[in-house]
Amino acid sequence: MVRIDRDGAYYLNEDKQPVADLNEIRIKAAIVLRNNPKTPFMVEGDKAVAYDAVVQAMVLLQQAGVPLALVTNKPSRFVPELLADKQLDGYFCWLVGGDTLPVQKPDPAALNWVMQQAGVVASQALFVGDSRSDVLAAKAAGVPVVAVSYGYNHGQPIAAENPDLLVDSLDALI
Repeated sequence: MVRIDRDGAYYLNEDKQPVADLNEIRIKAAIVLRNNPKTPFMVEGDKAVAYDAVVQAMVLLQQAGVPLALVTNKPSRFVPELLADKQLDGYFCWLVGGDTLPVQKPDPAALNWVMQQAGVVASQALFVGDSRSDVLAAKAAGVPVVAVSYGYNHGQPIAAENPDLLVDSLDALI
C-alpha cells in the first residue's frame, strides 16, 4: 500500500518506513498502480479533524467578504475530498496542494502565488498555521502569521517558531 501521511510524507508500507526520494516513490507508485490499478492509494484524512471554532471563523470571514485560501503540503488531488468530508469545502477561493507548484512549504512560493491571485501584498494578508513549515513560509513571504497551539507540528511546541501571534483557539481571532 502506498500511503501519504497528514504532512504529505510518502510511505510504501504499513510500518511507515519513509521513502527518502520523492522521485523514487513516484516511480514505484506508478509501477505498482500500472501493474495493479486497484492498489489502495490514500491520504490519512481520517485522522484530520476540524478543531473548535474553525468553521465558525471561516463562516464569519466569508460573510465579511474575506477571500480564503488553503495552502497545504498534502497532494492536491486529496484536498477537495478531505475538505468535503470535514464539511470545510466551499470556503476557499484558492486551494494549493503540495504538488501544485514545484516547491512546498516552507518555501513561500504558494503564499506568494495566492497573494498575486488575490491582488494583495504581504501586509494585507494573514496566514494561520499549525506547523513549523507554516510559520517559516509566512515569514519568508513577509506575511504576518498566527499559529495555533494544537495540530500537527511533529510533536514540537509551535511557540518555538516565534509566530507573530499564538492562539489556543481561532475564537481569539473572531
